[in-house]
Amino acid sequence: MMVTNGAITSLVDRLVDEGFVMREAHPEDRRTTILRLTDSGRERFHTMAAEHEQWVVGLLSGVDKQTKQDLVKNLAVLKHHLDGLGA
Repeated sequence: MMVTNGAITSLVDRLVDEGFVMREAHPEDRRTTILRLTDSGRERFHTMAAEHEQWVVGLLSGVDKQTKQDLVKNLAVLKHHLDGLGA
């Protein structure tokens, strides 16, 4: 995500405070914390995912099928390249 550990901790703190996430201690590694979505968090995620999907569909609504296929193919190439860089 290209953010600091502190930024992630702050984000998780807010999600816990809002009741969307709960923290659990890892049973074998005290350095690790397990995060789980609460029912409320899962519901909110599904709502946000549906809204995001509709936004993307709207963005691409005027793009022809071949261009969309080319875009997906080129994004896969880019992802493969970035994976190789350890990004």
